[in-house]
Amino acid sequence: GLICYKTSRYSEAERFYRRALAIREKALGNDHPETARIWNQLAVLYYTERQYGKAEQLWSKVLRIWEASLGPEHPDVAAALNNLATAYFADKRFDEAEPLFRHTVEVCGKALGPEHPCVITALTNLASVERARHRYEDAESLYRRALAMEERTLGPDHPEVVAVLSNYAALLRQMHRKAEATKLETRLRELRATSASISPGTFEVDWRDLQATQNH
Repeated sequence: GLICYKTSRYSEAERFYRRALAIREKALGNDHPETARIWNQLAVLYYTERQYGKAEQLWSKVLRIWEASLGPEHPDVAAALNNLATAYFADKRFDEAEPLFRHTVEVCGKALGPEHPCVITALTNLASVERARHRYEDAESLYRRALAMEERTLGPDHPEVVAVLSNYAALLRQMHRKAEATKLETRLRELRATSASISPGTFEVDWRDLQATQNH
């Protein structure tokens, strides 16, 4: 199923996932955490196909199973929270996405450390929710916090800094702070030019990419 998914053969991927589910449910039961891993992969597939309602239903189920079986502060629970919140965001259900992203920050921080990439991703996602709700000052504070963490942990010239910088620059444009936005955009161009030969394809990864939190 995963091979079909990665090669964009989504109908085949769904068939394989459902066959795997039938086998795993028979062997382990419907509420086993390993069964939930296949539900999670199927939810990623539905999200990719923009079937957000189906993805939301499955991630809600995955979250319930993992919280009950693994504990509320397990890293997999943080992944499920982030994924469900991302589906809500894509579906423009911002009021439902916001508390889940905040909870993701909390769980990731406790489970993996306060400046783990999971925390940075969730902060960036949360900032984008606030930006979509036109809460620009809150969004800026969150982008700046995420950017500071990335620069401390990875260095200011690391390719992964691009995602936060890009979103922050777009926010500044929306706030009509053109000089500051231009300064960040210049830094982005320089960073992309420097990093292109070192890490090709890095900038294809968007902050909403769920594969980073997909369990295989």
